[in-house]
Amino acid sequence: MKLPVCARDVMTHSVRTLSVETSVRDAATFLLRHHISGAPVLDRQGRPVGVFTLRDIAVHVQNGILELPVIDPRVERVKGTGEFIPSRRGFHFEGLEETNVVEFMTPRVIWVRPDAPLGFVARKMAALRIHRVFVMEERRIVGVITSLDIVRWLEEHLAESRLRRKRKAI
Repeated sequence: MKLPVCARDVMTHSVRTLSVETSVRDAATFLLRHHISGAPVLDRQGRPVGVFTLRDIAVHVQNGILELPVIDPRVERVKGTGEFIPSRRGFHFEGLEETNVVEFMTPRVIWVRPDAPLGFVARKMAALRIHRVFVMEERRIVGVITSLDIVRWLEEHLAESRLRRKRKAI
């Protein structure tokens, strides 16, 4: 009899993490460099305190863009100085270099135990509309399960099932 598939069977063991002291700019570079869409944020004692994702960046950028005035930089001048306002390429978010991920992150870590059934993990992700859950043991992150990990497991399982049926048919 085959035991149910658990979180430990599907999780990625190497979890890339960020520190509460990591700047948003460095965190964005980190996510892109490692081809991941989010990472847990650890405090100075190594405890998970939140998750920083590309969505967190997008929310901040959207909020910032909504607050920008609509101007024609070729015509408008800064009042009092007579200087031209820079082209759209010149706009940037002030202080982004100094802002730490702790100010942008989602301050909650969704986690499961290593023995959690995969069905439970998938239902939890779907219900919370999230793309990753962390696998924790003794207050430490030991793995991560992303929606892509579940899709990979499903494809492998379906491929094995097709192969077994093919062998039976022969």
